[in-house]
Amino acid sequence: MHRWHAFDSRRAQAEALARAAGDWLGRTVRRDGAAGLRVSGGRSPAALFERLASIELPWERVRIGLVDERFVPPGDAHANATLVRRHLLREHAGAATFDDLLVPGLDLDACVARANAAAPRPGPATLTLLGMGDDGHTASWFADAPELAQAFDPARDAPYLALHPRSAPCARMSLTLRAVLDSACLALLLDGDAKRAVFERAAAESDSVLPVARILHQSEVALDVYWAA
Repeated sequence: MHRWHAFDSRRAQAEALARAAGDWLGRTVRRDGAAGLRVSGGRSPAALFERLASIELPWERVRIGLVDERFVPPGDAHANATLVRRHLLREHAGAATFDDLLVPGLDLDACVARANAAAPRPGPATLTLLGMGDDGHTASWFADAPELAQAFDPARDAPYLALHPRSAPCARMSLTLRAVLDSACLALLLDGDAKRAVFERAAAESDSVLPVARILHQSEVALDVYWAA
């Protein structure tokens, strides 16, 4: 099940989700002493990141990680880490700890192994922010990735894996479904009528082949969907 939040503009959407995320992070730090935030890339979250960065929080006790990453050279304009550094790790949020998934000189498998060995795993003090592509993928779970079954395998313990989707321009590394669901709460950022139609198709079919359906048809973690026209 999910809760639907609709907005007339992407600015209002970003404001609402940033406020909700900031409230959650602040409460979690006060209760547990620390909080985790996992974020996705793409074009949609830039405004959200900038609004969230402007909120006064004990950011020094917040650890930010990536849901997924394109395997490109570190610092590449297409890297999700570049988006995070440019739009989120600024102002107040500049005090947060950030776990980059890309390491100069390491190949994809070595980056995945490092992330699985060193990066803190998501857990009950973690908020995970997801997006969705026009094809229904979320995280880097593309329907044509040969490793998709591994990403959805509930017995897989390692939180990250490598994926090679044929429809994407480069290989990816991504959290598994199990790792994403090992969060206190989830938020999904959507915009436009085309993505809403894809979302509604995935929500209507429990056996949908659209990867985002794995998030919609689960009962482990509360999901809030923020959509803007």
